[in-house]
Amino acid sequence: YETMTGNNNKKSQYEELSLLTAMFNEDEFQWQGDGEQNEVWKSTLVAFTTNQEETNALSNKEVPPFRFRISLGEEGSWFNVFLPEKYPEATPECYFSWDSANRQIWNEVNKEIELRLKKRSYGECCVFELYQHARSFLQQHISEGTSETLEPKSDNDIDDENTQRICRVLIWTHHLLSLEKRKNICRWAEELRIWGYSKPGYPGIIIAEGLYDNVREYISRLKKLNWQAITVRSEEIEKIENALQNYDKHMKLRLGRDQPGISEMESMSEISSRAREAGLEKMFLTSMKINKKTKSSGDWMSQLTERDHRYTRKFEGNSVHLQFMQQSKKRHWVMQSPTVFLNRQDVYKSLIKDRRIKCLVVEVNGST
Repeated sequence: YETMTGNNNKKSQYEELSLLTAMFNEDEFQWQGDGEQNEVWKSTLVAFTTNQEETNALSNKEVPPFRFRISLGEEGSWFNVFLPEKYPEATPECYFSWDSANRQIWNEVNKEIELRLKKRSYGECCVFELYQHARSFLQQHISEGTSETLEPKSDNDIDDENTQRICRVLIWTHHLLSLEKRKNICRWAEELRIWGYSKPGYPGIIIAEGLYDNVREYISRLKKLNWQAITVRSEEIEKIENALQNYDKHMKLRLGRDQPGISEMESMSEISSRAREAGLEKMFLTSMKINKKTKSSGDWMSQLTERDHRYTRKFEGNSVHLQFMQQSKKRHWVMQSPTVFLNRQDVYKSLIKDRRIKCLVVEVNGST
């Protein structure tokens, strides 16, 4: 029984950490061990997400307790985490740190984290929920000015009454399939005069742009929906002088359209093309963890694989679209990969031999 419990704990840790490392880039999620420990943690998660080793074998593998930190958005602010060996049965150690914070804000945020930990249900994986709460709590304190967290603004920093702030964000979700959510994404964008594009599937992507307050309201509404995971991976704020009434012309994501709203794209390549046309290529690549090695769009486009999901395969060659169906009585799609690269027929064989896959649909250059 103890062995089964230990295996379940390890599996829960690996699943949660796989999700976290998929959600954040390397600047936002950082391992906090020595060089050897960091490599062990990384290789363990790679083996787990790519099924290189059976879960039971990984659970019996000696792995140092995980220690890492996640950026809270403000430069130098971190949500620090230590996972005991028996987590999620055992309570994780979590705390807030920020060199620029004064004693008051440090105490308030850490006290809030401590209170949340005490309310945690036994055996619950809670790191992401705690992180989201800590980040929202910190941002609320900064925006309301309830504590002197930041240096006082000078007269030059105070916005003129005719100045508008435009906000651009890239929102990542574990998946976006629900028709109701997709309707809300479009309906709320029209209501709040937000321009942008979305890509349903695995993962779900939303690129949105509008007045700062409207975008914050949009994000708030989206986060209140039931998601497996959702996070803002990138945010840009631009000040527009003397644009009180005519700010729409400054919207990069407008791209010739007359009315605001979110337009759905069918694939990752389509939404990435829109980002490039809008001059937001760097924002998109950074958010999707893609390194642009050359100026050729084809080169960096070839990196757009669904690396965030455990059924992913990446090979150099022709671009194809794959759909994987779970081996079960119910016809349930568990993964869609908008871009995967194959160069040998034996790749197809290895995919089809995967017992989890009941049906494989391959699209090459638009042909099924």
